[in-house]
Amino acid sequence: KCVAGISKQSFQEIIEYGAAYLETLQLQGYSAAEDMFCEGQDLGIDVYKNMLFEKLYVPRQYHPEFIKMLLVGMFRQEYEKCRPELRSYSFSCYLKVASYILQRSNGPTIFSRKELRENCSVGEFRLNQLLGDISQKAEDVNKGFCAFVDRTTSWKKPLIQLDEENYFCLDARMVGYGFYEVLYQVLFEKMGNSLSREQGKLLEKLLYQMFQKKKIPYLAGKYLTEGDLSGRDCDMILDGKDKSMFLEIKKCPLPQSYETMDDVEVFKTLGKGLFYAQEQILAHRLRLKQKGMIELYDEQGRHLTDYETNGKRVLSVSICMPEYDFFTERQMVERILEVGRTGTFHAYDENRESALNGLNGRLERIRKLMAQLNDEKQVEHRAFFNSLFFSLQQIWMILRFSDGIEDFLGICSTLAYVTHGTGDVYAEIREAVRLKQMRHKMNGYQLIET
Repeated sequence: KCVAGISKQSFQEIIEYGAAYLETLQLQGYSAAEDMFCEGQDLGIDVYKNMLFEKLYVPRQYHPEFIKMLLVGMFRQEYEKCRPELRSYSFSCYLKVASYILQRSNGPTIFSRKELRENCSVGEFRLNQLLGDISQKAEDVNKGFCAFVDRTTSWKKPLIQLDEENYFCLDARMVGYGFYEVLYQVLFEKMGNSLSREQGKLLEKLLYQMFQKKKIPYLAGKYLTEGDLSGRDCDMILDGKDKSMFLEIKKCPLPQSYETMDDVEVFKTLGKGLFYAQEQILAHRLRLKQKGMIELYDEQGRHLTDYETNGKRVLSVSICMPEYDFFTERQMVERILEVGRTGTFHAYDENRESALNGLNGRLERIRKLMAQLNDEKQVEHRAFFNSLFFSLQQIWMILRFSDGIEDFLGICSTLAYVTHGTGDVYAEIREAVRLKQMRHKMNGYQLIET
């Protein structure tokens, strides 16, 4: 079969060349044990190799339904406020076009202006403006990309303009996040850095809505400063029958320089996301240890409720909004956190050393919190065994297979304690769900995706 003038045999040759190139770069190990037993001083090299592997061979994907939820939760409110100064098309118009493209593009698809205009009921002027935002010309896609450390542009917009009438979409799952990127840039022109602050609040609200939709109860609020105990916000607590969970969420995307293999910026960003969330959770646990409970208050200082663990096992979960590639893989998470617990991060380039000051300062605070939790005794090996790191989409996926709080906590527990070394978090989630379904069948009922 021939596609765009390229034969099936030519495609196979390209795949074989890619496999050979992968081997010459020495990116893929020969055993899962290589990742499990990597020494701390080799973490930077291992992270660099994984970054390169992900860029070359693992396309980042988002479920179309998740993208639509993200657009509504993160943009509808702010876009409608600023719309008169932004664009002629409304948010509902943008969402309608995005939803149509996401639904139709199950693989490479070409859309015509006429098809979009008729099926989305949008006028020519607004359609022109909208297509100008969500597409880039074919000759501009990944322009200047010559080597694997160069930047790409294909992920920034969902459509590629072929000519005056036709637009190409690679696949809804592979380019869908471009709809988020486009609206973010449109709003950023007007709001600047205040957009990130507003989206931080909207992100917490979206997380709450996801759990409310599944009728899973949670606690949230803040606790006040008392003596030497500082006050903090507590994004979410899940309290099950025999286990509990602290969840802290950060918007904090990977830096744009991630594509150019800038590991200094990547670790700096991990300090603001993964490590910051873990620092907050350690502070929650210290408050529990020293007071026996956490007294939660709302923004107006009104008392909401008191939380006690009653001896339950506590899981610690850091969440960042976008995908974080291999960084959310169970073994990698624990390794990064363990290296941070026992050491510090430094740049080979002395001129960039200051970029890691914030991260190393946070690691010092984490070590102090852990010392207090352990009564100044030696912290045990694998102190972060109960810690997980998820993207928001991974939480969304686990919720789809959860029929209540016990299912959600059970699947997360399996992910914390059982790993198959696949390096693919979604494969691990599927396996955790399969194990959960087996337990349910033994108990006489079946868990289904909703």
